[in-house]
Amino acid sequence: MNLINNINIKYKLGILFLILCLSISILAYKSINISEQNRNTLKEVHSKSQAVLELLNRIITPINKVREVTQSLVMAPNNAIRRGIEKDLNNLVNQLDIEFELFAKDKKIILEMWNSYKEIIKEIKKDLDEGFEEAAYINETTSSREQFNLLLEALLNIQNLSLNKSTLAYNDAVVQTKTVKIEILTSILIILIISTIIGLLISNNILKSIYAVQNGLNDFFDYLNHKKADVNKIEIKSKDEFYEMASIINQNVSITQNNIEQNEALIKNATKVLENIEQGNLGA
Repeated sequence: MNLINNINIKYKLGILFLILCLSISILAYKSINISEQNRNTLKEVHSKSQAVLELLNRIITPINKVREVTQSLVMAPNNAIRRGIEKDLNNLVNQLDIEFELFAKDKKIILEMWNSYKEIIKEIKKDLDEGFEEAAYINETTSSREQFNLLLEALLNIQNLSLNKSTLAYNDAVVQTKTVKIEILTSILIILIISTIIGLLISNNILKSIYAVQNGLNDFFDYLNHKKADVNKIEIKSKDEFYEMASIINQNVSITQNNIEQNEALIKNATKVLENIEQGNLGA
């Protein structure tokens, strides 16, 4: 409190303005930080989701198509239809070769499973070319189906893992958002409390000085109007402009009071002289 008393009014108002600016700056920083965190979180969630979609669209869906086309190849009624189906099958396999090379760089087991599945498809095509349709059918319904299921299961496990990562990223984002909201509310509360306390201290200090000057002037006017016999000095503890103002007022009030007392004493003496003259007491 003593520190506030020794600060000039312009600096007190400056402190209030500074608190306002700091409050706005802190809240602005928090808002920008939240936006950046949300952007990074959304980017991570989007990345995880994209990985799932790419696996589905680029590998899982085409490999199911390969399975269907292989079955159609084995069940084709004649060689003319079979050649068209085999062409489509070769295109699908070549496309998947590229996708698996990109996808399975660090997943050698997946790549080996795909190569094993391709070898079985080649055996089926070879059996068909040599006219062993029954062997091709048996191969397709046993080895080919078994290898396909193993490969598909491995791919689905990877997909589920990516989905879990995406879910975890989303859950982390939700928790992070709640944490940031709490941080913002806490910051607002702290700023509000500090600003209120400092604002009340400064405003109360200024108001006390204003009331002291006001009461002092009212007291002086009551003295001038003969409502009071004496005037109390304005007492202000702060060393600001109000203190200087009160000091000047006190000095002028003291001078005025002395002049009034001297005038009253002069009037009393003059009145006493007149009374003595009226009584014929000229020597008094």
